[in-house]
Amino acid sequence: TLPEDTCYKVEDFLQLIDGQLIIKPGVTITFDYNAGLQVLNAGRLVTEGTANKKITLRGKNSEAGYWAGILIGNTGSGQNTLSHVIIRDSGSSDAAIFVSGDNVRLDVNNAHFENNLHAGLKVNDPNAKVTVASSSFTQNGLPLDIPANLIAKLASDLRFENNEKDHIRTGGHIYESAVWPAFSVPYNIASIISFEDHVKLTLSANSVLLFDSNT
Repeated sequence: TLPEDTCYKVEDFLQLIDGQLIIKPGVTITFDYNAGLQVLNAGRLVTEGTANKKITLRGKNSEAGYWAGILIGNTGSGQNTLSHVIIRDSGSSDAAIFVSGDNVRLDVNNAHFENNLHAGLKVNDPNAKVTVASSSFTQNGLPLDIPANLIAKLASDLRFENNEKDHIRTGGHIYESAVWPAFSVPYNIASIISFEDHVKLTLSANSVLLFDSNT
């Protein structure tokens, strides 16, 4: 557990492969160049920021892509949470938060992603259990890169501003009926969307879909 209102510096890659890392309100973690955090195997990440005492994860220098970001791998350790946290200056790897594997559980609420070189949040498996609510994406390379099957897990109160590619990148198979919320930015359909039999997709009013070629 990282106690409330403390500061830390990460100089290389940290691997959390067993147990849980709990980050208390007001903690600031500064990452050196290309440093990062990997949550793997039985590891679990829990940030417990509050509205008045947010947790900050940032680069030592305020440059997009300065540090690698956080990988949450195919863990079976229970729910990972990012609550009232600011994540900025990352992206020398794929994303500020990269979720890999179908067994990952991640709840993102009241998070702010800013000045990240690539995606704020990227998920590569349509069966991951990921929810995102009350969060904002500002001046990132891309706010969200997420499978079509998980779009319905995005709350309608997400906010987007001045991202280089100001859209939500998606595609792939949809396994159950879903309602996609409308946002101030469009969906970028980057690969073909397919459906299970009898699955119904409902688009909320004012939704905009931009299709790449051959999709």
